[in-house]
Amino acid sequence: MPVPFTLTPGTPFAGDYRVIRPLSEGGMGAVYVVEQLSTGRERALKVMHPALVEDAEQRRRFIQEARVGALIQSDHVVHVLAAGVDEFSGIPWLVMELLEGETLSEFVRQRGDIPPREVYRIFVQICHALGAAHRAGIVHRDLKPENVFLAKSLRADVPYTVKLLDFGIAKVLAQARLSNTAAVGTPLYMAPEQTVAGSRILPGTDVWALGLLAFRLLTGRSYWRAGNDPGGTAVGILREVVLDDLPPASSRAREWGSSALSGGFDSWFRRCLSRDLGSRFTDASLALAGLGPALGIGEDSVRTSDAGVLDSGQSEAPDAPLEETLSDSEMVNPALSLRGASGTWIAGGVVVLAVALAAISIFSGPVHQRGQSSGMKPPVAAQPGICPRDMAYVAGGQFTLRVSKNSAAVSALCVEFTEVTAGDFADCVESQGCALGTSGGHRGRLDVACDQAATYGHVDRLRHPMNCVSNDEAASYCEFYGRRLPTEAEWEWVGRGGVRAFGFPWGNQEPGTQLCWSGGRTREGSCPVGSFPTGDTAERVQDMSGGVAEWTSSDYGAGSGARVYRGGSWAATERNEVRIAKRGALARQKRGELLGFRCFAYSGPVDGG
Repeated sequence: MPVPFTLTPGTPFAGDYRVIRPLSEGGMGAVYVVEQLSTGRERALKVMHPALVEDAEQRRRFIQEARVGALIQSDHVVHVLAAGVDEFSGIPWLVMELLEGETLSEFVRQRGDIPPREVYRIFVQICHALGAAHRAGIVHRDLKPENVFLAKSLRADVPYTVKLLDFGIAKVLAQARLSNTAAVGTPLYMAPEQTVAGSRILPGTDVWALGLLAFRLLTGRSYWRAGNDPGGTAVGILREVVLDDLPPASSRAREWGSSALSGGFDSWFRRCLSRDLGSRFTDASLALAGLGPALGIGEDSVRTSDAGVLDSGQSEAPDAPLEETLSDSEMVNPALSLRGASGTWIAGGVVVLAVALAAISIFSGPVHQRGQSSGMKPPVAAQPGICPRDMAYVAGGQFTLRVSKNSAAVSALCVEFTEVTAGDFADCVESQGCALGTSGGHRGRLDVACDQAATYGHVDRLRHPMNCVSNDEAASYCEFYGRRLPTEAEWEWVGRGGVRAFGFPWGNQEPGTQLCWSGGRTREGSCPVGSFPTGDTAERVQDMSGGVAEWTSSDYGAGSGARVYRGGSWAATERNEVRIAKRGALARQKRGELLGFRCFAYSGPVDGG
């Protein structure tokens, strides 16, 4: 006999719990305060609505909430203590720590605008949770004030402990292959890529919501005009999200009568709300690092302990050490939650959303992007502004290669902002566009030297550069997306800044914090792509030094069977090894832990390499 949806006080449940009282109810289920009989402690019991149990997608989301929480090493995420399926009713359930306090939404409603110092304290704790999630390969996808809880603190020196709630629609990148299967989220905090099914979802998706959340806390208002209009609609909000101009945060705040925001905040906010996902802060930790200066708060003015960050869960296990390097012997050289500003459901929201999504094609520009194979061939030649959104435009020119001293002419190029990541390659494998391993299997065995060092297949390295990949495998990946490996001349032209002829991608300054580089010290592994924006080229191409060395399509010499690679890796021990002039070669079927690639497109036929 099925358990009724409303559990009455005194009802035993799952053997170790007794219902005390109902706490809240939502579309997916209900939450009760229960006593854990084995400990005598009060807990929160969440049970799924019986009517949804047969819905496979809803059931998956409910169960995922328990699993995702276990992957995130932060005390600023609600701890799931137990989970299961009731043997009598078949209803999934989970038991969480019981929190006392209020949501951030309630807090802002009572307080209005929040002082910058307190906003920073709150963000330190939110970003501790989000940063841990991002390092675990998890994107929340529904960050909003209602999903941030200010729990009564157990410490005397802080007023509350921030807890991030509801990972039910979180995207686990290892399972999702960096692909969004449905438009999911809340319009007021939804990033543009969330509005189109099939778009890539990355940690930067949560960064968009962080920017909007900071604006809301500092001003007490939504950034979106439709969000502040009692008659606002979902289609109005989504039009602003994907089509309308995005004025500076301080200008929009003045519309609401607030002078709380400065030019420094404008710069931070603009980077959070870049419609180009690759131009945002790459994750929550980097967004937090920029917020303090944007608010005029020094790094030391708010201590971690003062901000309420709990000590436990802060230590992150490093990636496994990489044991091999390229040896000299191998080298020749469902549904949206549609709410208005008042929290009421917007009538007809699902219907008008379809109209809004139809308009998004105007915004999205070139549809062919890494992770989204469309079968379309790109234009023959590049023009400024028409590169796909994950690629930078680089003008062509003539120059002399540093090592060979050969003259080269390079046509205009589109260049991927980052090196191809392990997650990108997994997406290609999942789409059956790529094969890894000489056996031809889509998950073929890597070379022995790369078994432990490979970034591919590790949930904590999805955003690290793809390594342990042969030249043939790299070329096949690029071809699947209508792109190709660069010639040696093209790679050097981009890395040196064209006619500027820099020694390093960022200029001629000595290498230091511009790249993932040991500088003579031992580094345990690669870094997530895009982690060092000060090392970008002028065209914002990232990690051309200090990530992994990159394959090219150029032969090392006639009959050698080897292909040239360019650039220095994270394991370099001397400054000369991270200069643009760094060059080597490897048999095209070989793989190495320090060797990866990125794709180019739209170049002319000239190769002076």
